[in-house]
Amino acid sequence: YEMLNKYKKKNLKKAWYESIRLGNIEDYEIFDKLIDTKNIKKYALVRKKIKKLIIPNSVVNIGKYAFSNNLLTKIYIPKSVQKIGKNAFYKNNLTEVNVDDDSELKIINEGAFKSNKISKLNILKSKSLEVIGESSFSFNKLKELIIPNSVKIIDDLAFNHNKIKKFIVPNSVEKIGKKAFYKNKISNLEFDDNSNLKIIDTDSFYRNDLEHLTIPDSVKLISERAFAENILIDVKISKKTEYKNTSFDIDAKIIKLDSTKEIKEIKEIKEIKEIKKSSKLKYFIIFFVFIIILFLLYYFNIFNLKNVIKL
Repeated sequence: YEMLNKYKKKNLKKAWYESIRLGNIEDYEIFDKLIDTKNIKKYALVRKKIKKLIIPNSVVNIGKYAFSNNLLTKIYIPKSVQKIGKNAFYKNNLTEVNVDDDSELKIINEGAFKSNKISKLNILKSKSLEVIGESSFSFNKLKELIIPNSVKIIDDLAFNHNKIKKFIVPNSVEKIGKKAFYKNKISNLEFDDNSNLKIIDTDSFYRNDLEHLTIPDSVKLISERAFAENILIDVKISKKTEYKNTSFDIDAKIIKLDSTKEIKEIKEIKEIKEIKKSSKLKYFIIFFVFIIILFLLYYFNIFNLKNVIKL
C-alpha cells in the first residue's frame, strides 16, 4: 500500500510506470519485489511530456508506443532489454541513442525511433541484435552509421530520410529491404569480406551520392531502382548476380566479372605498393634535408666545421 499511496494509483503496475515517469530510481528495486517488472506494456507512458528517462535494469520488453510522443532528448537502453516494440520512442526529440555493454537487444521493431533528431546512434555493443525493423530509424539526422556484425535483416525504410554519408555492410547482413537507405547522402558504400548478403531490394539505396560500386559475389538479386538516382560511373558485379534494367543509373558502366573478390585483392596490392612508395619518398626527403643541413653548417662554418673536416 505504501507505493500505491505514494504514487496515488489504484494498482502497482501503474504506480511503477509513474515512478519511471518521475525518475524515482530508488523505488525500482521495491517494485521488482512486488510485481513483474520485465515488461513495459503498450502505451504505458505515451504523451506524458517526459524529458528524461531511466529505464529499469529489470526490463526485457518495451511495448509498442510505450514512450512515444514525449520530449526525450537522450535514451540509454540497459543490458536487459531484448525487444523494443513498434513506435516505442516515436516522435520524441531524441538526438542520441546508446545501448549498454554486452547488450542483449535482439529486435528493434517497426518505427521504434522514427521521427526524431538522432545524430548519434551507438548500437555497436549489441552483439545479439539481429533485426533492425521497418522504418525503425527513418526521418532522423544520422550522418554516421555502424551496426553490429550480428544483424541479419535491415528491413524496409529502416534508415530512409537521414544524412548518412558512409556505410559498411557487416558480413552478417542477409537482406537489405525496400527503401532501407532511400534519400541519404551515401557516397561510400562498402561490404565486409565474406559477405552473406543475398538480396538488395527495391529502391534500397535510391537517391544517394554513389559514384563507384562493387557488389559482393554473395548477392543473388538486386531489385528495381535499388541504386537508381545516384551519380554512378561504374558498377562491378558478378556474372551470377541477377539485376534489373532499372537497378542502376542509366549511364552507369556495368562491369561483369567472374568474381568481384579480384577487385578487392588488386586494390589491397595497390595500397601496399603506395605505402611502400610513400615510405621510400619519406626516407629520401629526410636524407636530403640532412645533407642540406650539413652543407649549411659547413658553408657558414658553424661549430668550426671546416677546421674539424681539415683535421
